[in-house]
Amino acid sequence: MHSQARLIASAQASAAEGVSGGSCSSASGGEPARNYMTRIGSAAIDASELPAEASRPETQTPGEASKLGGVAMEGEEAAAEGGSRPVTLSGTQTDDAPGGVAVEGEEAAKEGVKVNPGVSRPVTLSGTQTDDAPAAAADPIAALAAAAQLPEEELEAAAQLDIAFVEFWTALLHALARGESAPPLAQRPRVAFAGIALPKPHPATSLDDLMRSAEMAREVYRMGAAHAARAKAFFILDGFVTDHFAVLSLESGLLGTLLAFETDPARRIAMHKRRIELLQPPLVELNENAYVQIYRQALYDVASIRSDILELKMSQLQNEPEPRRGKKLAPFLADTIAAHGAFLSRFEVEGKPPTKVDEESAQAYVTSRLSLARAHSKLVTESSLGAALGQYKIISIFLKADSVAGLEGEAKVCDEMIELLPLRITHLKREQAQAAKAS
Repeated sequence: MHSQARLIASAQASAAEGVSGGSCSSASGGEPARNYMTRIGSAAIDASELPAEASRPETQTPGEASKLGGVAMEGEEAAAEGGSRPVTLSGTQTDDAPGGVAVEGEEAAKEGVKVNPGVSRPVTLSGTQTDDAPAAAADPIAALAAAAQLPEEELEAAAQLDIAFVEFWTALLHALARGESAPPLAQRPRVAFAGIALPKPHPATSLDDLMRSAEMAREVYRMGAAHAARAKAFFILDGFVTDHFAVLSLESGLLGTLLAFETDPARRIAMHKRRIELLQPPLVELNENAYVQIYRQALYDVASIRSDILELKMSQLQNEPEPRRGKKLAPFLADTIAAHGAFLSRFEVEGKPPTKVDEESAQAYVTSRLSLARAHSKLVTESSLGAALGQYKIISIFLKADSVAGLEGEAKVCDEMIELLPLRITHLKREQAQAAKAS
């Protein structure tokens, strides 16, 4: 039986290799690992969404499998161009290996196993055919059902493995969004998995320019989202609070990374709202006193997303005349102010802003209050600009009383706004007075 730590380490190694463009090879042995992976279908959980060539490994046809006595072989091929993929093999099963075939190096020819042309070094083969593996790998619903049939002691390890895959697909999305290139072949890690039937690496792991499309990004997102959904099915809120919110945060981050491939502001806003729908509802059921940091982190994340939505709405309305613009912006502004207020109120002392917070929360506290000040300044009214000025003063007082390393820039911004906003408010009053006389 593989331990949870070993399973997670294997997934993380697979993630590192996939992003760098490498491919997996198999080694003999490891029957428990082989059964575990094929039963939960983790290597291709969302393969039903993918093109056929990307969703399944190259294994024998049914006729070839019958020739081999029902053995589904796997291996590693170093092709002339330097790439590698599972090898399609045919041959006969040896009498001394009823449960599988283990043929190495030049012995392959002696045993009658024929290897595809192009193999440039010895190949190690191992494996057994499982009738339920193709269905589990090709269908997320079947994969969920297969995971539910795992022994109880393996369920948590399976969920942790899903979390590792969510992190992998998120890292791949980041790499695609940033335009990163795959390292040279010589620098790619080569990871061997004992007896696990793995498909070819997903095409997006090549980090090729052709893979940097919105369509491919959505496909990568779906892969990660499927693993997140399965992890949440085990790490339910009632009993696994910390893990449940960790998965929610990963899922929200995955969707946030997908935003880099979306240009339509309306769709970007809709995606942000989906992130809020993930994070906000569970807070109603959570005991805040028992999970202070988790609760505050979720509030901060929601407030940050609300600020992003407000910025997007501002860009949509930039050409609108001021009265109409302000009216359309008002509900988004109210949501942002309420979200940051909910987070900041957790630090208040007898209803007043604090002069000091714990070191781990200081940067989040200042960032949130800065975002609140900027939100108020979006609306060009005397009361709204006055509220913004008040927030900048609170931050300035806080930073002078409790200097926080790394926030020197924020302190400078606050001092500048404390000087500029009164002038802006005075100018606004003058304009309003002149407009009143003219009418």
